[in-house]
Amino acid sequence: SHRQPCSLARRTTALQRTNDRPAASQMTITKPTSITLAVLDRQRSTTVCSPQPSEISSTSTVTEASISGSKTVDADQNHKQSDNFKGADSHGTGLTLIDCSYTVGVTATGTKPGACARASGTKTLVNRVSGHIAAGEVCAMMGPSGAGKTTLLDMLTLERKGGTPSGSVTLNGQPLTAAFFKEHAVSLPQHDRLWAMFTVRQHITLALELYQAEKSAEERRGVFDEVVESLGLASCVDTIAGNALVKGLSGGQQRRLSLAIALVKQPALIFLDEPTSGLDAAGAAAVVRFLKVAAVRTSAPIVCTIHQPSYSVFTGFDKALILSAGGVGFF
Repeated sequence: SHRQPCSLARRTTALQRTNDRPAASQMTITKPTSITLAVLDRQRSTTVCSPQPSEISSTSTVTEASISGSKTVDADQNHKQSDNFKGADSHGTGLTLIDCSYTVGVTATGTKPGACARASGTKTLVNRVSGHIAAGEVCAMMGPSGAGKTTLLDMLTLERKGGTPSGSVTLNGQPLTAAFFKEHAVSLPQHDRLWAMFTVRQHITLALELYQAEKSAEERRGVFDEVVESLGLASCVDTIAGNALVKGLSGGQQRRLSLAIALVKQPALIFLDEPTSGLDAAGAAAVVRFLKVAAVRTSAPIVCTIHQPSYSVFTGFDKALILSAGGVGFF
């Protein structure tokens, strides 16, 4: 009977203490915590996200200066590159080859790998070829069958596929990339690609309209006369090219017409694959002589492969690159 009043007193005291404590919701409501945090957040966001006016002006000034500076540098570089590949009398050092090699994969029997035979090794077709052909020089690339003449020519003209090229090829100090080659170099195949029923005049006029469209009609006529006279085509300017079925130009004249079309482009580099093939001694000597005229006229290095030249043809070249087993035998 004495314990019951004590327990009631304890319960009453506990309830009073509980009632004296403020509730969590009451603490949040009574204290202006949310308002204070909102004000602080606004101040913090204003401080972080809104820099001072001086900082804005200095930052924008630096950014504009850096952008304009980079544009100026790029424009200057592009201007210099375009000047180096303008055409006549603007080419500097010529064509330079440094340790040019070309390697292909071969099977165990030494054949080309295919769907049924995987490559088990490599074979070097061109081995560390180096040389330099100055502007205005004509270089003959010679060698026995299998020496790597065609492979090296295809490598220089960026037409060789399926292997691994290495080394350095530069034109007037600039790397010979696909973009540069497409715009500033010319490669003439062994067989002429002409329209049989087009005359010499029509071929060259069409090339002028394609490559020299920015020039006036008078300027194009001047280029036409100069090319025709320099390559000895004045006497056959209204003769059709012809083919095996239609009589037209001779083999030497067709080759000179192909060269005339190439010269209209004002190239910085010219490659030819056996330009004297199928010609007699007089026609071959005339082609080499006109190659030298073209090299001097354009100030461009000319590289051509040639097979068994006569003495008169061989002496018409400025340099000879003789390959042996994929490497340089003599230069």
